[in-house]
Amino acid sequence: MKELQVSFAANVIQPRLDWREAVENLKEEHEALLEELHALHRMAKRIGELPVIDTATLQKLRAKAFTFQTELDLHAKWEEETLFPMITVYNGEALDQFTLIEQEHLLAEQFIQAFVDAVERAPVRKYEAHEMASYLNQALLVLQEHFRMEEVMVGELVDRSNLYGY
Repeated sequence: MKELQVSFAANVIQPRLDWREAVENLKEEHEALLEELHALHRMAKRIGELPVIDTATLQKLRAKAFTFQTELDLHAKWEEETLFPMITVYNGEALDQFTLIEQEHLLAEQFIQAFVDAVERAPVRKYEAHEMASYLNQALLVLQEHFRMEEVMVGELVDRSNLYGY
């Protein structure tokens, strides 16, 4: 995941990406974030199968969730500071639909935070472990749809801008 972190950080610092490069980067970051969240969700589900849930395991989960939150925040920052302004430049208008779907992003963050909060209430019983995993599952479902919609919308804008030779 270290490579991913470098990618996110580089994108925040490097604001002038080529249009096609930015769209490709969007897809790559979405894929990497979903992979990381899937892994975190699998870990959370496995702790519900353990006979004893120790504090060290929970702290490892919490650290991974915190890392994911940081990466998701960096991705959102890159979208807000680089991708969305680039879309506005290429299309000549601010796009309200991106503002609306960003609410989904916030909802996913709330589910992840609910997971982190539950981990911090250790010790955890089996039924609580299942509940914790369900928070990550909800975040995963929300982000999958959010990323899909974002990619569809950006793809349509790319197609439209290609008509004008951008």
